[in-house]
Amino acid sequence: MSYIIPDNKKLIAADSGVFQYMGRIDHDDPARPVFTWPATCAETIFTGTSVGVVFRNIKMQDYTSLGYIIDGVQGRLEMGDECEDTLYMLAEG
Repeated sequence: MSYIIPDNKKLIAADSGVFQYMGRIDHDDPARPVFTWPATCAETIFTGTSVGVVFRNIKMQDYTSLGYIIDGVQGRLEMGDECEDTLYMLAEG
């Protein structure tokens, strides 16, 4: 594991029931869903001033990116070559 959740943050598990998943997803381990195709997504509603995601990038193409919409603004995260769980902060404020 290459991330630490700060004391003032909360990790919400993938199988907590607050995410709606769409697309081609391997749910063999509900705590660790695997997105297996482009345009696969997860949606949730949250309150607060920051949000991040924990992903393990299993690189199968030249690059992997994660698109997101927060407060109506689109963003794109270029994921690195890490093949381990990594925390990516999408918004902080």
